[in-house]
Amino acid sequence: MTPPTPPRPTAPPPAPPAFEARGAGRSPARPGGACPYGGGTAGAARPPADRGQAALEYLGFLPVLLLIALAGIQLGWISYVEQQAETAARTAARTAARAPSDPAGHGAEAGQSAVKPSLRPATDVRVSVGADAVTATVTIQVESVIPGMAWDQRVRTATMPRDPNPPRT
Repeated sequence: MTPPTPPRPTAPPPAPPAFEARGAGRSPARPGGACPYGGGTAGAARPPADRGQAALEYLGFLPVLLLIALAGIQLGWISYVEQQAETAARTAARTAARAPSDPAGHGAEAGQSAVKPSLRPATDVRVSVGADAVTATVTIQVESVIPGMAWDQRVRTATMPRDPNPPRT
């Protein structure tokens, strides 16, 4: 019987590359985890020249996104101002139609008080009294949310029949 031969020494396994040492794992997008730019992990999926590209694209699109957001806010503000003008016109016409004395003065005062306090300086209420009807016209200047844009005034009119026997107060 021959003596057993001692096992041959084997070379140590090669050290993993630095990107695999981070523990990012293999890329599931490619068979075997191969990356087209020389790595085997998902963390090395881009060539070095593409770093920061997404940030630059985002910065380029940010002004457009901001303008769209401000336009949406501006449309909401215009709708709110129109609603305030409509409410003020109806209130002014209704109050003037029922006022026993000085219907135009009472109507204009009621129209001003029906508007949000921050909009009152930009509000103009005009009441015209006829023989059988009262018409109130309210004009409110729309402030711009978007810098450099000017918006028109919002004008709303309401007509109410005059009360032939107004209540005495």
